[in-house]
Order: sequence, then C-alpha cells, then structure tokens
Amino acid sequence: MYQLDQYLGTVGIGNKSFIIDTSRSGVGNARSLCSNWCNIKGAGFGHRPTTLTNTLTTNATITNNLVDAFIWAKVPGESDGTSNVNSQRFDYHCASSDSFIPSPEAGQWNADYFLALCLNANPPL
Repeated sequence: MYQLDQYLGTVGIGNKSFIIDTSRSGVGNARSLCSNWCNIKGAGFGHRPTTLTNTLTTNATITNNLVDAFIWAKVPGESDGTSNVNSQRFDYHCASSDSFIPSPEAGQWNADYFLALCLNANPPL
C-alpha cells in the first residue's frame, strides 16, 4: 500500500487513503502460488472491521494516515467456488493444492471453512 501511495503521488493523485480487506489475511503466506485464490486452506480472519486503525496497524510501512478502515469485504464462510470437478461452475483454482477441499459452489455457506477461518484468526477470536 505504501508503494501504491508513492506511485499515485508521482502521477498527480495524492492525499488518498485506503481501506484494507482483512477477512482472510490473518495468516501470511498461506498459499504457495499467488494465482491460487480460491478458498485458501490455512487462511484465517485478520483484524476485525474497524476505523480505529491507528491502534492496529502493525506493518511499519503502513502509516496510520493512509488507512481509513479494516473491513471484511469477503463474507466470512462464503465459498469462493466449488472444488467439485464435475460441477458446471468448476474453476481449477478451487481444487488447487492451496484450496480448502471440499468446498461448495461460489456463494454457498461452507461451515467447515468458516470454522477454519475462526481457528486460524490472527489476532485470535
């Protein structure tokens, strides 16, 4: 984010702040490939949604005046997509080595994945 802020400043877009989606950011490096995005196993909830970012920002490169809020943009427990290779809506990213399997169709509730996000939360719930 700090680098993005610096770049935007060089093209005349300054004094902007950010919101950060922390719905699955509690565990760093949870996936082996950045392109693996679907229902990442080992993921956990990150910071709770808040606008009180000055007390929660832990990364030294993120200055408090750049962060307006931490949010959970992705609905916790909602599946990104199905790991069922026979499904019409199957996406191979949802059956990657980094994916939580089994997972239902996108948008459906995945109770086991929700529990894993809770157990892996950082800070702990």
